[in-house]
Amino acid sequence: MIDDDSGDDIGEGVSGHSVGFGVRDAEGTAGLTEFQVGQQFQDNDEALLSVKTYSIQRGVQYKVVESDYRRYVGKCSEFGNGCTWLIRLSLRQRKGIWEVKRYNGPHTCLATSISSDHRSLDYHVISAFIMPMVRADASVSIKVLLNATAAHFGFRPTYRRVWMAKQKAIALIYGDWDESYNELPRWVLGV
Repeated sequence: MIDDDSGDDIGEGVSGHSVGFGVRDAEGTAGLTEFQVGQQFQDNDEALLSVKTYSIQRGVQYKVVESDYRRYVGKCSEFGNGCTWLIRLSLRQRKGIWEVKRYNGPHTCLATSISSDHRSLDYHVISAFIMPMVRADASVSIKVLLNATAAHFGFRPTYRRVWMAKQKAIALIYGDWDESYNELPRWVLGV
């Protein structure tokens, strides 16, 4: 993740990927609070992962209003019913980075989810979280990953979602089947 305007590092997740969603608190610890206008992200994936992580950790839902290769706008699902939370991220084309252009926060609504699952806890977010566990032991069971994810995020994803996240993590670490198959002729010629 890119430094914020104060020069502080924003955050580093368990997975080694940046999953911070806001700025450091007054003590300068890793306890993250809110986004700030001008906060920057290396790429679209990092920016979206930060918004999703923020939503999951707050236990609130948001809707994507606009999303394309240059912009991302999300607002609280309770927007207009008392909550004014809104975030607008844009690509700074000269620098190739994503930046928070507008932020109305924090959420003023209460956590609306009473479900054991969270809509934003998709396999992309889970994959970023479980990556170090899969890197350490590719044979780690889905049940172990599911329990670790539930303990970390406070929501219990489905078995299928964790399985998909593990498959994505394995593909990112070791390459996918198509890549391996395409490399096969090169290895056969070497034998």
